Amino acid sequence: MFDKLKDVAKDISSAATDKIGKSLAEFNDAIARLKALGLSVQDVKVTMGGLPEVSARFVGSIAALEPAALKEEAEKHQDNKLLVALIETLRTAGTFKDSLPALACQGIAVDVTLGIPPKFGIAPLTSTVDV
Repeated sequence: MFDKLKDVAKDISSAATDKIGKSLAEFNDAIARLKALGLSVQDVKVTMGGLPEVSARFVGSIAALEPAALKEEAEKHQDNKLLVALIETLRTAGTFKDSLPALACQGIAVDVTLGIPPKFGIAPLTSTVDV
């Protein structure tokens, strides 16, 4: 029984590793595109365990996040689901800058975790961001 469970866990881990590998190819493309949007990459981390994860933080100026331009960028790259999800996260942040001016946000941080499932988070930065 234990051996059977061990084999199932190994199969799940293998499938997750394959999925992460495919996501990494999309992630490499996304890095270049996000840099072109004025974001820089910080804090890249790889976590190995039952399910491997790769995480990174992108930071940049919130002033550069124009929802219309981001929407156009997402439409151009519909084949890269990870990039589109990141751009949609940035579009959400771009709408916050107009809706919540009292926060006085100077920058934005986008946290990405490639795992099963992938996770995206945004955080306003109230200090100036060097990119």
